[in-house]
Amino acid sequence: MKKGFTIKQRVLATLAGIFFAGSLVMGLWSYFNQLRQIEQSHSQLAHDESRLFKSMIAIDGEGLARAHSGLDRLDDIIAPFAAKNRELLMLNAAAILAELKQNNNITHLYFIEPDGTVFLRAHKPEQSGDRLQRATYLQAAATGNIASGLEMGKNFFSLRSVRPISHAGNPVGYLEVAQEIDHVFDQMKGITGNDVSLFLVEDFIKLRKAEINKKKAGNFTILESTAPEKTLQLAAKLGRKLNQGLKEDLVQTITIGNSRYVVGISPVLDASGTAAGILLSTKDVSQLYTSIWKGILINILLFAGIMAGALLPLYLSLKKSMKLFTSLRNHIQHVTTNWDLAEKLEVGTSDEIGQLAVDINNMTENLSMVVNRVRQSSNELAQISSTLQEVSTQVVVSARQQVDNVQQTSATVMEISSSVKKVTGSVDGLSSSASQTSSSITEMVAGIEETAINMDALADMVEQVSASVTQMTAAIHQVGANVTTLSDSASNTSASATQMDATIKQVEKTTRESVLIAEQVLNDANHGKQSVDAIIEGIKAINSSTMVTADAINNLSANVDNIGTILAVIDEVTGQTNLLALNASIIAAQAGEHGKSFAVVADEIKELADRTKNSTREIADVIRGIQGETERAVKAIKDATSQVTQGEKLSRSSEEALIKIVEGVKQNSQRVDLIARSMDEQATTSQYVSTAMHQMSEMVSQIATANREQEKGGEIVQKAASSMGDLARIVKNATQEQCLVGGQITKATEHVSDMISQIMVETQEQGKGSERIINAVENIRIATDEELSSVQTLNDSLDKLGRQIGRLQAAVEQFQEE
Repeated sequence: MKKGFTIKQRVLATLAGIFFAGSLVMGLWSYFNQLRQIEQSHSQLAHDESRLFKSMIAIDGEGLARAHSGLDRLDDIIAPFAAKNRELLMLNAAAILAELKQNNNITHLYFIEPDGTVFLRAHKPEQSGDRLQRATYLQAAATGNIASGLEMGKNFFSLRSVRPISHAGNPVGYLEVAQEIDHVFDQMKGITGNDVSLFLVEDFIKLRKAEINKKKAGNFTILESTAPEKTLQLAAKLGRKLNQGLKEDLVQTITIGNSRYVVGISPVLDASGTAAGILLSTKDVSQLYTSIWKGILINILLFAGIMAGALLPLYLSLKKSMKLFTSLRNHIQHVTTNWDLAEKLEVGTSDEIGQLAVDINNMTENLSMVVNRVRQSSNELAQISSTLQEVSTQVVVSARQQVDNVQQTSATVMEISSSVKKVTGSVDGLSSSASQTSSSITEMVAGIEETAINMDALADMVEQVSASVTQMTAAIHQVGANVTTLSDSASNTSASATQMDATIKQVEKTTRESVLIAEQVLNDANHGKQSVDAIIEGIKAINSSTMVTADAINNLSANVDNIGTILAVIDEVTGQTNLLALNASIIAAQAGEHGKSFAVVADEIKELADRTKNSTREIADVIRGIQGETERAVKAIKDATSQVTQGEKLSRSSEEALIKIVEGVKQNSQRVDLIARSMDEQATTSQYVSTAMHQMSEMVSQIATANREQEKGGEIVQKAASSMGDLARIVKNATQEQCLVGGQITKATEHVSDMISQIMVETQEQGKGSERIINAVENIRIATDEELSSVQTLNDSLDKLGRQIGRLQAAVEQFQEE
């Protein structure tokens, strides 16, 4: 018989297989689950980096537009450009460009004629006269408005902004400012922590006739990168995926050595919409993958601990049964070797194996009783054998009849024995099926119990998710409240901007009135000059009133001194107004902080306009005083004909003073007119600010509407989480009921197994009884044949029977009953 594995070995092998298979499945599940989470978290890398790049370019574009707002009003560069004075323009533009480089990162300044010819490159004065065909210039020329975008220069990819400019109401050409974008990549890395690189495709470089001497990756040239060497290695591994990135956003995972990177690729377009290259973003995720393996190891160890905690009680529960199996085997070997029927098995369990040990003890006890009966029978046979000699004749007669009966009995007993064997085989199969069924039901109950445990964990997780959803809904409500506050602030700011616009318009109106008053003063001064001329003609007839004329001339001189003081104030106001007009134009372009700075400048301009108005009134009063004194001088001069020569000299002095007054009034009128034009521009800028604030208010309203939709979605998710919790509790109750039913099925199966075991014992005993009957019938048939052969044969048989009885007694004596 081939030696197989013991029950203990099979149980240990099964438990070890379950342990290692479960640990392997847990490890694989943890690995793929965490890998999927990492891929999902980085699926938007290319899209997010592209949006950030475009946002930062847009912010720089707004900065260039603000620079335009200040530069377009600087007469120091606009006037020389309009006059085509290249030397003066170069001198003034160089100083302005140096300041722009220091404060605004602006590196290029172009002055372009209306036909696109470059009049002056302030950053490269030696290059000029070429005609531009860039998209930003063409767009500005076509629309008459500012145009900005990314464009390829001779050696670098730059952000450019072009705006039409005019002088004294006449268009003179275009002003272009530009800056390099290399600082954008460092800023992006500072925000996201990812390395960013810009690659230009070879076809675009050839199309723009650019000269770039940098490293390449396939048909791409790296233009700027925060980590060029690593980026070139990743680009080489990506290969054709780079060309695909010209059309759509891509995310790839690349391994270099022991490091793993997530690479995002997105297309980059220039101002004309042409695909210039790709933006390549890289993120080192090596630490994440290291943490994956740590997490997997922790999960495996936890699962191994759980499995060990579950399998150890199972092994301990089977240990007694396996020990009893060993004792049972040793007991059977001892009985069959020593024929010691007095020894009994110690039964320590009440399961099937314990029941089997009890049955073996009963069988041994029954066998002992059989041996006693055989011993008694052998003694009786010894006595009977002596009397058989006497009845041998009678045996011969009855033996013949007995032969026939024996043959029929033998056939019947053979059939019974065959039936008993078939029943025994069927019972063996039934016992095996019952054992398998019991094992399957036990495994099923264990699976149901594990499912119940998992459902408990699932119910806890659902409760946690429900709590998280509740917190998220509360956060959305808080955001809604903040958005409402922001909307109120935006509305108040918009109202302030509108009020500021109305104030500027009032200042503009007052300035216009000052212009009219200045013109009136100029006319009055001219009339005064004409009057003085008439006085000079009449002085020739003055012969008297010399003292009166002298007093009048003295008063007139004092008034002229007052006029000089007023004109000095007007000159001071005019200078400050010019300076404030330039500063206000720059601040108005930077009115992103709700126009607070602009409001201060507007108030200062209003105050200076009031001072100019007061000074103009004082000039009118002085002139009227001069006129009165002049009339007195005329009357005096008519009476002072004797002082003609002296009066003529004094009149000439008055004429010169009036000429100075006229010139001063003209200068003041020009400066007031300049203030009026500046206020027109301020009113236009204020209107832009007011419009922008209204747009911001509308955007805040849209954000509030979107937040309310999020609140509704949060409530729906919260209801779904609550429903999920109810379903989890229903499934949990169902699994608990299944566990109870599984226990009942297990008990019923054990009961069936007990009954099958009893049937097996009975069938085995029947089989043994049938064999004994067959042997006995065969012996009877043989004995009968011998009796029939002859009496001698009967006597010989009796002798043999005596010897067999002796042997039987010797064999029976081998059994130990005590």
